[in-house]
Formats: sequence, C-alpha cells, structure tokens
Amino acid sequence: MRRLLTRRALQALGVLLVAALLGYGPLPGGGAPLAGTADSASAMKYVAKLGVPLQDTQLSYPTAVASDGMYLYIADMGDTRVVKVRMSDMSFEDVYSGPPGQSFQVEGGMGGLAVDGGYLYMSDFGRIVRMSTALDGSGWKVYGTPGSGVGQFIHAGQLAVDGGFIYVADRLNNRVVRLGTAMDGSGWKTYGGPGTGVGQFESLSGLAVANGWVFTADAMNRRIARFTTALDGTGWFALVNGPGDALMGVRGLAVGPGVLYAGLDAGVVRLSQLLDGSGWTTFGSSGTGAGQFWSVSALTRAGAMLYVADADLGRVARLPATLVGSSWATYGRPAYADKNQFGYAAGVASDGTYIYVADSRTCRIAKLKASNLAWVKAYGSCAAIDNFRPSDLVVAGGYLFVTSNDRVVRLSTALDGSGWKSYGSFGPGPGQFKGASGIATAGGLLYVADAYNDRIVRLSTALNGSGWKAYGTSGTGTGHFKGPGGIAVSAGYAYVADQYNDRVVRLSTKLDGSGWKAYGSTGSGSGKFSRPSAIAVLGSSLFVADSGNARIVKLKAPSLGWITAAGSRGSGNAEFNEPVGIEVRGGYLYIGDANWWPGANHRLVKWTTGG
Repeated sequence: MRRLLTRRALQALGVLLVAALLGYGPLPGGGAPLAGTADSASAMKYVAKLGVPLQDTQLSYPTAVASDGMYLYIADMGDTRVVKVRMSDMSFEDVYSGPPGQSFQVEGGMGGLAVDGGYLYMSDFGRIVRMSTALDGSGWKVYGTPGSGVGQFIHAGQLAVDGGFIYVADRLNNRVVRLGTAMDGSGWKTYGGPGTGVGQFESLSGLAVANGWVFTADAMNRRIARFTTALDGTGWFALVNGPGDALMGVRGLAVGPGVLYAGLDAGVVRLSQLLDGSGWTTFGSSGTGAGQFWSVSALTRAGAMLYVADADLGRVARLPATLVGSSWATYGRPAYADKNQFGYAAGVASDGTYIYVADSRTCRIAKLKASNLAWVKAYGSCAAIDNFRPSDLVVAGGYLFVTSNDRVVRLSTALDGSGWKSYGSFGPGPGQFKGASGIATAGGLLYVADAYNDRIVRLSTALNGSGWKAYGTSGTGTGHFKGPGGIAVSAGYAYVADQYNDRVVRLSTKLDGSGWKAYGSTGSGSGKFSRPSAIAVLGSSLFVADSGNARIVKLKAPSLGWITAAGSRGSGNAEFNEPVGIEVRGGYLYIGDANWWPGANHRLVKWTTGG
C-alpha cells in the first residue's frame, strides 16, 4: 500500500529518481492542492494524529563531516541540513538549511564537506556551495550545474580544499575536478574517466588531499589510488583490494601526518600514504554499540581524534586517531526512530485492537492502540543483518505478513521476533519479486503488488511456494500495470492502486483476467488521480490514498464509481504532505502521511470514513 522504496536510506532516496527517469511517474511533491466534492453524509473527517518531529540530536543519513578544530559540521542529507556540533562535548550547537529561498539538493546532494578560511564548502549534486561557518547565511555562493562539461558535476561527492583549490570527487562523471576557491570557474581542470585502468574510476567514493597528492577511494575497483595535485596523471599508484579484500566497498577518506584513513562497511582502516600496505590497522566491527559501525559514509581527522559518520545509524563517532584507546563518544541517533515517530509510514494494518505501521525509513514496525493511537512498541531497525525494510503489511491469524524488499516476511503480532519466516528473492520468476509493495489477504492466500514486475502475485500464507499465480505485464491496457502499489481484496475482487497509470483497477481474485475494470486518468478533478499508492476496502466503499494530489478518494465498490475526495497539501488536520498508506477498520481510516523529503509530515492520521 505504498510507493516502492527499497534498500537502505540512500538507495531508497535514489530509487524515486530512477523510477521517474524510467517513466514511472513524477518525483514526489507534484500535484495541486485538492478539495473533494461531497454531501455531508459521505464526508470524511479528521479525528486524531500521531507523529513527533525530527529532533536536533537526530541525524537522518549523515553523508559528510568536516571540522574547524572547534566545531564539527555534519551534512545530514536525509533532511537536507547542516548540523553544527561542539567538539568539546559532542553537543548540539546549531542547524542550517540554507538562506531564504535556497536549499540543499534532496536527491544525491550534500556529498562532501570541507572547511577553509572561515568558509564551509559543500558538494551538492551538480554544484559546489560555499557558506560561512557561522551558518548565518553570509558568504553564500554557488558554482556549477548538473552535467559533464566544464563547470558541471553529476553526483559530486567528497571534496577537499588545499592551496587555494577545491578538489571534488565527481562521482558519476568518474573524474576528479579541481577549481579555484573563488568559485568563478578559474583553475578548472579534470582528471579521469570510466574504467579499471590507470587514471580511471568506477565509483569515486572518497577523496582527500595532502602533501601534493590526491588520494581517491574507488569502491567498484576496490582500490585506493594516489596521484599528484597537478591532475596530469603523474605519480599514479594504487593499492588494490588490501588484506583479505578489505577495500571492497571502501568509501570516505581522511588524512593525518603520513597516514590515510578509509571507511569500510563496518569499521575504519589506517594505512600509510605510501599505499604499500604498511601501517595497516583496522578498528571496529558490525553493530550498534561502542566501537561498532553499520555503514561508514565519511571521515575527518581533527587533532588527535578521528570523527566517523555512520549513515544508517544516524550518528558521528569520535575515536582516537591512533585507533587505540578509550575516547569513544558519539553524536546523534537515527532520525524518526524514537517513540511516537514515523520516518515513512508506508503501510498500515489493523486487527481491530491495534494498528501496525510499516515504517520503511526506520526499518521497523510500530504497534499502536487503535482507540487513541497510543504507542505500544516497535520492532526492527536499519542495523539488521536481514535488511528488513517493511513496505506494507496485513494481519491474519495472529501474524503480520509484511512485504520487505523482494520478499514476504511473516512474524507474530506480538512483535517479539517469534513466528519469523521469509519467502521470496529478487527476480521475475515464480517465488520472486522486484519490489514487493502492497499486500492483502483472503481465504488463506496473500495477494502482492509486485511493483517492478508490473504484476499481481497470489501465494499461500504458508509461505512455502504453494498457491503461486501471477497476472499482469507492463503497459497501460487491460491486464497491464505500471508500478502497482496498494492492493485490497473483498468479495472475490482485488482492487489495485495502479500508481503510474494513475488509475484504480478491479480484477477477479482468480487472477485469470476476469472481472477487469479500470477507473481513472491523470489529473486532479473527479475521476482523476496522481500516483494513487494505497487502497483499502470496507463493504461498498473503497478508500484510495491519492498521493500526488494529497487527498483521500472514496469510490463505490465494486462498481468503481466516484463518491468524494477530501484533503489538500499541507500540515493541518485536514491536510496531507503525501498519503502513502491506508487502512480502514471500525468506522475509521488510518492514514500514513509522509514523504522522504524534508518538510514532510511524518505522521499517522485518523479520520472517519464518512459513513
């Protein structure tokens, strides 16, 4: 019952851009504010809501970190802001989201930070941004546009400032760029290109500059390379793989006297700048405790300390630059992962007593009391070996059945980890999914919207492969879907929110093509939708989360006739940022109102069904 979002937070952000480029509809936030037309008997009305805003000490995917010796500056990409932290006690100082009318890039931005001469330099997708370290709006300057030419970048990553120049890892252009700190185009020079040979890169995942050398981390080529700041290819030398293939996925670089630091999946390595393997020392293990990491994204050294950004854990850790000692401290905790918080309430289900919310952003399921939305408990986290990222869920027989990435997971409604069973893998065949999205159940069977396979799948709740049947192909006609999101089942029919065809589809639960009817087209009036992503059914009424139009649409079932629509874009009681999950139970609608982008509502809303 949601727009497809998978994998970890950065990948999840990126998939929306990919979906748009592949023709699966516009990026989030489109659509005009809407008001439905209805008589009072059918009007849906606000009752209650739950959702605590992001706190200052929470980080939503920190991607870069820099220091001026007194403060740390953290690029918090998930909420497009820079967080300023006192280094003395790792405490909050300030937060900045850009001057009025300006903002940092949401998708692929905030990839690198560096401090020099009272300025903070940031790589921000297709540009470089400069601002005062006071974070007061002064010193603001922007240079660059998206592209591959002079003065252009694509997915600009880690950067460094040295000798009056800015050096940038231009990630998707597979090159290193140099430009003057005046940010007027002077000093422009590039080096590199795609490939595996000398002077070539496949994934520029880190960059540092020291002593006339540029050091690059190249994750896909599993190597750290060194060459002179002249960017003419002189001095090229690379360390490939490292001990035990340790450089697989290497990302983030920092420098110290004669040494280099690199980030690994679950730790940090220190090695000689000679790149001869000498001085190789590692620190860290996989986990969430002291001395542990989950997804290192960036590093910086300041004095005797090393500061390491851990994107998935939403924190920056401090440790001795020697990688030995007991000075461990952290700042931050995962965004929207506290009690009463939702990162992306993608799916909603109920057993009558409790509401269960699939939170894709925080990789957990929340359990609330249906009567008053009181928080009961939560289960799951993004720091999990099984990569549990719930998309939607349904209740049956004391179990929750949850779509998560390319599989269906079963677990007890007690949310204690019991009853766990997983079924499915990535692919287009039987027992496979490509972005399992909405899920519904009836008669001992599960019905799954297999979003990127553009089909509806049926399988047994036993999750043993029995009962498997698939129907649908990609397209716009009968028997076709384009990114099916939500699904609901009632009285022999399955109802599908066909997201990027901007319509609702009805078909027989036999999945044989019978009973097919499609309703709706692109737009904002009656009978029109913009990315309908979730759907619920109660008796003769269907309720559709019309995400792009920020409203809830009520239709007749099974005829698919229009009844009413309610909602507009905003944060008020009768408004939504983007409704993405919906459940109907006991005369009430429970609606996940969220978006991955900053400024979203991040909440669960309770409405009446309107009779």
